[in-house]
Amino acid sequence: MATNDEIEDAILRHQIMLLRYARGRELAAEAAIFAILEGAAGLVPAKDVLTASLVRSLIDDLMAYYNERVGVWSENTINEMERFAQYELDFNYKTLNNFSNIAAEVPADYDVKIALGTNVMQLEPTRGYTMRQALSQFGATKAVQVVQAVRQGVIAQQTSQAISAAIMALGGIQKRQAATLTRTITNHVATQTRRAFMAQNKEYVDKYKWIATLDDRTSLICASRDQQIFDDIDENPKPPAHFNCRSTITFVVKPEFDLGLDVKTNRPSVGPGGKVKLVDSQTSYASWLSRQPKAFQENVLGVTRAKLFRRGLLSLDRFVDRSGQVYTLDELRQQEPLIFESLDG
Repeated sequence: MATNDEIEDAILRHQIMLLRYARGRELAAEAAIFAILEGAAGLVPAKDVLTASLVRSLIDDLMAYYNERVGVWSENTINEMERFAQYELDFNYKTLNNFSNIAAEVPADYDVKIALGTNVMQLEPTRGYTMRQALSQFGATKAVQVVQAVRQGVIAQQTSQAISAAIMALGGIQKRQAATLTRTITNHVATQTRRAFMAQNKEYVDKYKWIATLDDRTSLICASRDQQIFDDIDENPKPPAHFNCRSTITFVVKPEFDLGLDVKTNRPSVGPGGKVKLVDSQTSYASWLSRQPKAFQENVLGVTRAKLFRRGLLSLDRFVDRSGQVYTLDELRQQEPLIFESLDG
């Protein structure tokens, strides 16, 4: 449908902006975590040897300091995400109104904040996190890492300078994980804002389509869901499907509100060697991957899965369960012994 194609095109172009915005938030998160680690390292007393009483006091001080500073960063992140949600609401409103015969309504700020605060990111097969829970768990985990660095230094009889250096050495992994969490939360907010907007306008929009990124970094779960249309915005899966997820969703407007325009839209893809190419917007990840070279397919799926896919023995969705967990090859073999016999033969 013309309306849905144009809406999808607008959302895909908007997704590029969103990824740039997320990158800015990642850099801010990295800077914040680095500053927190610097402060933590500065709490280590300038002593050649730390006594047991000094170590206990230092650990208490580090836990209190880290929890406080990460708590401030978390609240700042949540406040920024609430401002970002308002921007996303405006985008969704303009997009739906511009490309359809609809007088869309914007949900109340209160409803959006409730959605952001209570709806979970299903980032693990058996566990979901709200935005605040994910930030809280990050802070608690990183505080423990700092304390462990101190304890290990004391056991090894390191100097205060060496212990401070060990705390700063955590910067690489903590900054990367903070960036990953920030990118994931940004995707979550964009999706939940769109979900709230769709719920407000369900008389016009009662379905949504999953859109993955066409490149070799896309996860199997997102690749298998690409172009799939879901009819329940609350019960069915939504991005982010995992940490660092880049998938998005787009509205599916009811036929009676289509403007009837004759349009052709495209979506970008990144093939071998990083070559960018525009393909038809209705091209699924599976269809696109089937046209890529063997080596590219094996890089995405692994050798055995690529062979199963290339021969048409198993589709992408057969490589993952409903929760998004990727089946091991042994699990696939147990499920489809005849297929693997034909593959081995």
